[in-house]
Parts: sequence; structure tokens; C-alpha cells
Amino acid sequence: MPILEELADHLPLVRDSSRKKLNRVVNFRSLWKNVAKHSFQTLILATAGFGVGFTVNQLRDKPLPLVYESKELRLEKAVAHLAAPKQQPKATSDILLPQRVTLEQLQQFIKEKRGLVFDARSGRLYRFGHIPGAFSLPLADFENAYKRYQTELERDRAQPLIVYCSNAHCAYSTLVQKSLQELGYSNVAIFAGGWSEWQENGLPEESKQ
Repeated sequence: MPILEELADHLPLVRDSSRKKLNRVVNFRSLWKNVAKHSFQTLILATAGFGVGFTVNQLRDKPLPLVYESKELRLEKAVAHLAAPKQQPKATSDILLPQRVTLEQLQQFIKEKRGLVFDARSGRLYRFGHIPGAFSLPLADFENAYKRYQTELERDRAQPLIVYCSNAHCAYSTLVQKSLQELGYSNVAIFAGGWSEWQENGLPEESKQ
């Protein structure tokens, strides 16, 4: 009798334990179904979004690249899209610039309005501050920026041009100079000191904010 009574006392505990295990299994299956359902919905939405984005991109005049391209590669492609002349331009100016100009030479160049000055930094930095009279020709958006000045530039591909960027360690001015030369401009110099040297000497600034 004591044994039977002891078993009877434990039967409710066994039943309760079985019910809890069964409930946990049911809850786990429900959770898994919800996760699978939402994952499938997310996959469908992501696939649809990618399809729409890809289609819209392909309909652009200039589709964005699907693979990352360096600034140098994008610049090369931009230059390739812009037609360079078949013949080198004849010199129409008596000013033959060296490959690099000093601050004093740049100041004289601007004062006497001998040619055009271009800022190779980003458009945002250009708007914050630039050398007075300089035009924005950012390396990152070279093709579009070039087209804004294309008429003025192509009137005379031998006219003197000076390019600058942030400082002596910035390579953007060199890359833009090279690109202009590839497009047939024969008289392009770099102001190596760039915007930093101009500011350090307390010279006038211009901004477009």
C-alpha cells in the first residue's frame, strides 16, 4: 500500500512534466514556422527590390557599375567617353606653363587672367572654400564637370590651365592634369601647394554655400 500511495503521489508530476515537454515541442514548431514564413517573405521582398533596382539602373543614361571601381579607373572611363582631338592643337598663347607652378606664379597668372584655374577636390570642399575664380573639376565627377566647361575649354586646347587640389600630398591634381592632357590640352600645369598653401598665406577665399 505505501508503494501504491507513493506512485499515486508522483503520477500528477509525471503527467505535468509530459505536458510541459509537449508544450515546448509545439511552441518550438510554431516558432520555427513563423521564422520560416517571415524569412521567405523577406527573401521575396529582397529579390523583388533587387530586380526593380537593377532594372531602373539599366534604364539610366549612365548605369551605375555593379562592381566597385577605383577613382582612377572611373577617371579613365570618363576620359574615354570624352572625344579627344585627332591632331594636337597649335599653340595660340605665348604663355608656356611649366609642369608645376609656385604660389607666386599662380597669383600672377590669376591677376593677369592668363587662363583658367581648376579645383580637383570634391564639389563639397569646393563649395566650402576655393581660390577665387577657380572652377570645380573634381576627379570623382570629372566627366559631368568637364561637360559644364566643355565649350569654353575646347575653343582653345592650347590655352594655359592650372589645376590644384588639397595640398602637396594630394594626387587628384596630377590625375586631372593627366586626363586633360589625354584630351588634347597641351598647356596644363599643377599648383602643387594646393588649397593648404593658399590658406596658410592668408590669401582671399571664395565659397558657394
